[in-house]
Amino acid sequence: MKKINGLLAVKRRGIFKILFLMKLTIAFILLTSLQLSAKTYSQERITLNIQSTGLKMALKQIERKSIFRFLYNDAVLSSDQKVSINAINTPITEVLDNIFNSTALTYRILENNLVVITKKDLLLQDIRVTGKVTSSTGDPVPSVTVKIKGSAVSTSTDGAGTYAISVPDGATLVFSSVGFITLEMPVNGRTELNITLQISTVGLNEVVVVGY
Repeated sequence: MKKINGLLAVKRRGIFKILFLMKLTIAFILLTSLQLSAKTYSQERITLNIQSTGLKMALKQIERKSIFRFLYNDAVLSSDQKVSINAINTPITEVLDNIFNSTALTYRILENNLVVITKKDLLLQDIRVTGKVTSSTGDPVPSVTVKIKGSAVSTSTDGAGTYAISVPDGATLVFSSVGFITLEMPVNGRTELNITLQISTVGLNEVVVVGY
């Protein structure tokens, strides 16, 4: 019996050792994957060949070919400005530098792959915007999604209907919530935006009768 118990103990130790080694292997693989992902993320490259294309269309092509999204005021980009891009596995920053060096525009890459474009004579700054979202009756509206238009940057209101978000100057905020009409509001340099959402009437007149 003692011999059997000894063999079982040895087997258990062997199993525990194997499980421990498996955990170490998995952790190493995950760490290596994250490092490779971070390296790839920071060295985003693009292959694109366009000739005499409008600037806005060129930016849309870059969006389709990369992880980046552009944020700009339509009035800033000239509708008749043409650009040519001949990039083969070229860093995205090099492509953007070549596009804007000969223009009066500049860019800055923010979090979540958002690229803000503005005039060179304007100082690019993030604005901390705070505010409160209420309904037409004056009640606070919680869980409202507050998103920078054209990007994935967003936040949501708390139980008191308040929110806070950092946005580039010139951005537009989109306020959306189930049961309310979506509202877009340009920041225009303001640091406080209090919003009133109107209740959506879609579906309110529909009555569903369930028979048993």
